[in-house]
Amino acid sequence: MDSVGRWVRSKLGFSAATPDLPIDPAGTEVNELLQHVTTSPGEKVVWVALMGVTGAGKSTFIKHCVDDPVTVGHTLRSCTEKVQAYMFNHKDTKVVLVDTPGFDDTQRSDVEVLRELATWLKMTYENNIKLDGIIYMHRITDVRMQGSAAKNLLMFKKLCGDSALSRVILATTRWEEMALNPMTADDREKELKDTESFWGFMVKKGSKMQRHYNNRDSALKLINHYLPGEGNAGSLGIQDEMVRDKKGLSQTEAGQELERDLNEQRDRLGVDIVYTKQMLKESLEVRDEESTQQLEKHRKKLDEQIQKIEAEKKALERGLEKFEELPYWKRLFRIWNNEMGMLRGRRERVIEELESLESDKKNVNARIEEKKPWKHGVAKAGVKAA
Repeated sequence: MDSVGRWVRSKLGFSAATPDLPIDPAGTEVNELLQHVTTSPGEKVVWVALMGVTGAGKSTFIKHCVDDPVTVGHTLRSCTEKVQAYMFNHKDTKVVLVDTPGFDDTQRSDVEVLRELATWLKMTYENNIKLDGIIYMHRITDVRMQGSAAKNLLMFKKLCGDSALSRVILATTRWEEMALNPMTADDREKELKDTESFWGFMVKKGSKMQRHYNNRDSALKLINHYLPGEGNAGSLGIQDEMVRDKKGLSQTEAGQELERDLNEQRDRLGVDIVYTKQMLKESLEVRDEESTQQLEKHRKKLDEQIQKIEAEKKALERGLEKFEELPYWKRLFRIWNNEMGMLRGRRERVIEELESLESDKKNVNARIEEKKPWKHGVAKAGVKAA
């Protein structure tokens, strides 16, 4: 663990034995990297976010690039539950890869995932961290774009906004699994590009399609698109909406899209519950106890799902209230700002002291010159006397 890591952990109350990665919540990892990067002026830094559905290969991509331990999932359970960042050196540049949860997270709702992403994006934007690029990952093994993949893509577009699409790489993954069906994989790739609602619109806006072959060379080739990282960074649509335009989360494009999806889910459940109640009424009339019990159980399940959706809508309306008060994040940002203020004050005092010392040095040298014997003819007199 380097001195920066020890400094951060001491400020947060971590012991020296605390593992380097991950820190929970992983947002602190971003700030630790910020502390390390910012204290090295003149170095080039590139920030790249990785997005996509669970199993698309985001964590594996990072593992190809960095030496730190990265948990890689091989099941349908989401591996990345928090925004996490990892840094490595590449071609004289510090590259920060930001791993993000998808909107098919198996542990949390879409609202929770959006709030997590929005909080991180808002806080980094406010601290002048801008993404140089975004790599959106999609499995070429997927037969069609539907379900969670379609939802992820739609939310991704809303998060980015049109102006950021030129910094997006649309990366297809798992090509090694299509080695025996290359023509099928090519057809799927073409469909992604040609279909407006898939990747077609983004490609027209400047997004680039690339293949990722699940190895280090292929990963670094994608990273190279964002080097040297000077003048390419920018904000995402949701960052502009929340910070510049002062919109609440539910007022953003992503928030409104998620609210539409929740309303559609609620409407579908509403139709189902009306039908279930009708069936329940009929079973009671004919005294079919077994059917009545099953229908009543189903009705309760539908009621629970509707209540859950209403709770999510309320959480979306609350926006980042309380949610962004994550203790590690807030504490570290506060520590960072305080420390930077102290360092700036210390730097100014050191400069003043150096200037004062330089002035004293000149005065001392002047006095020495004045005290030299030959300045007053003493040495010459001594020579003559001799």
